[in-house]
Amino acid sequence: MLSLITLLVLISTVRINGQGETSNQGVTNKINWLPVWNDIEGNREGLSRHHSEKDMCASSIDGGLKKHIQQAKALLPLDKIKELIEGAANDPQMIALKKLRNSPEFRKKLQALRSSQEYQHIKDYICKVLHLDLIYYKQFLSIFLLPSANAVKGDGDQSSMGGIYDLMAKIYNILPRQELIDLYQRLLKTDPEFAKSIDNIKSSEFLQLIENLKINVKEYKELRQQLMGIGVPMDIVQRFIRTILRWDLDLIIF
Repeated sequence: MLSLITLLVLISTVRINGQGETSNQGVTNKINWLPVWNDIEGNREGLSRHHSEKDMCASSIDGGLKKHIQQAKALLPLDKIKELIEGAANDPQMIALKKLRNSPEFRKKLQALRSSQEYQHIKDYICKVLHLDLIYYKQFLSIFLLPSANAVKGDGDQSSMGGIYDLMAKIYNILPRQELIDLYQRLLKTDPEFAKSIDNIKSSEFLQLIENLKINVKEYKELRQQLMGIGVPMDIVQRFIRTILRWDLDLIIF
């Protein structure tokens, strides 16, 4: 994952029909979760400290997609989500995910993907046309899957040992889905910048940029296959993101 798993987070209706949930590999690797939760709770100083300047996107737009993300975040039961994730920290799939994410091979492929011309075109479009900082988007998605480095397996109902798919289902069940839908519909009507950005996300130009990445950058398919190989249900993850935001950038994890 990337931000991956960012990514995760997940879509109009989660069709929970379990694909690609195999393999439990193991060895825990530490992940520094603090910068993510600092940002979630309002402390933004970690944002620039943990990402290079070239990955940042300065925008003077106050509304649009960033405003939607901020307001959607305010509706989420963050404490309950964090509790579920911490309870799943010792799940074999979560451990395999952390191990994969920190492996030299995965990092090398991820760097190659992010260095590709196709990825840079997408990042430029997101910044210059959608007026969104890709890092901000990824940090929002990070709410949903990465446990803290010092998490220990919980007891009783707080412990989720059914894999990533099961964890996502539990998070889905506590989402304020109707409130999130109402927020999306309200911003479409009241925020011209947001409505314009949604049209641009659906545009043939943006969809072609995504398609170019999938077709021309072999690391995209390889990383996706590796993630699915340890049980990350990528398609369900994407639908889950749309449950929360009603839109996504089709870059799950990258």
